[in-house]
Amino acid sequence: MNDQLVHTDIVRFPSSEYSDVSADARFGRNHTTPAPLLIILHGFKAFARWGFFPYFGEYFAAKGLLTLTVNFSLNGTPHRLNPECQECSEPENFARNTISQEVRDAEVLMEAVREGRFDGDFGEQIRKRWNGEVCILAHSRGGASAWVLGERFSEVRKIAALGTIARLDRFTDRAKQEWRNQGFLAVQNARTGQELRMNIAYLDDILANAAALEPMQTIQRLQQEILFLHGEQDLTVPPSETYQLYQAALQAGCTAHWAAIPQTAHTFGITHPMAAEQAMTTPFALTRSLLEKFFL
Repeated sequence: MNDQLVHTDIVRFPSSEYSDVSADARFGRNHTTPAPLLIILHGFKAFARWGFFPYFGEYFAAKGLLTLTVNFSLNGTPHRLNPECQECSEPENFARNTISQEVRDAEVLMEAVREGRFDGDFGEQIRKRWNGEVCILAHSRGGASAWVLGERFSEVRKIAALGTIARLDRFTDRAKQEWRNQGFLAVQNARTGQELRMNIAYLDDILANAAALEPMQTIQRLQQEILFLHGEQDLTVPPSETYQLYQAALQAGCTAHWAAIPQTAHTFGITHPMAAEQAMTTPFALTRSLLEKFFL
């Protein structure tokens, strides 16, 4: 995307006792009319500048929206210190992360928008152009925070979920017991080969706060318009899982839409770093087209 058309600021707000939530805040330089704010939420082991997240932030800013591409405070990749960082250089923060903390990160940004606490050029754009409406684009585990935001903030009008999960508790009883016995769960970052740890606090959080956090429960309390997109070949999160969320949203009275994207998997054909030619592939172009129709 041409940076002469899209302006980017880095914003940071205190969130956890260990770190700040940060985001790439973007707007199109040539747009002056009121517009919604699009908040983009990444999933597990991702970060604000992974793969298609900056692409969508720039794309929709160029189309006239104000966009915030979020970097969760404890994802281990310190965007707040170095926006270009591509590695999990803070594994201790990754280990501390919980879903409740990710929800709090998103809430901090929403509260900053409400209260006009953004500085610089983006702050001026929020004050002059934000029309009071918020849209959310969430991938995979990021959907869990999106549903909670939709429940807690009346400004949220539309939510698009890409390959999102329906269950936070994805662990067998045996796995949970081993997790408790050793005090952490080891997970591998397939891209870097790095072994990371998740502390027991993550498990305690999703079990103790299931009513407030589990997607199949939170989505039943929503009233927004929701778009569900899922890769037909997704082996990370089966399409049937998101389809359950879609049906629950319909039962709750939401205006919900569902589309399976052919010949693509969990990241819709995008790897990191995202190459320009990947944006032209048929599955990704279809995904982008459906998102554009939904948000604009």
